[in-house]
Amino acid sequence: MSLRKSQALFAVENKNSHGDHLLGNEAQWKARGDDYVKLLIHNLASKEDALEFIEKNWGEVKRHMRSGGKQTRIRKSNNKVRNEFIYNLWMSPDDKLFTDLKDSRRDIIVARLAVQAGYTKVTPEIVRKVVQDQKKSRRV
Repeated sequence: MSLRKSQALFAVENKNSHGDHLLGNEAQWKARGDDYVKLLIHNLASKEDALEFIEKNWGEVKRHMRSGGKQTRIRKSNNKVRNEFIYNLWMSPDDKLFTDLKDSRRDIIVARLAVQAGYTKVTPEIVRKVVQDQKKSRRV
């Protein structure tokens, strides 16, 4: 794709004081049918964080641009070790572990075991969400 110098390759989405979205070139890109992705950056992220994220995920970003506009999110987890622990415990075939404990709900048992292992603030809701996300991310 060849672009004239007047056509910008990047756009920044901001909100003004009234909460209105201010878009760079998104409307033009949509009108032309160009493929693009949005990158949302938290205000605590540094320039280096954003560049590192782009560098690590560039292949995925390009794949999403070629996907015909299907919107998906690429997220990083801040609790990778905890999430791996929860998922592995959830998928554990050791039924004895779960039957020895008095509760019949697997999410409650996994949450209790995670807290005992030193992971704070792990609730059954967090366990269910982690397992759901892990299953989704492990699909081939």
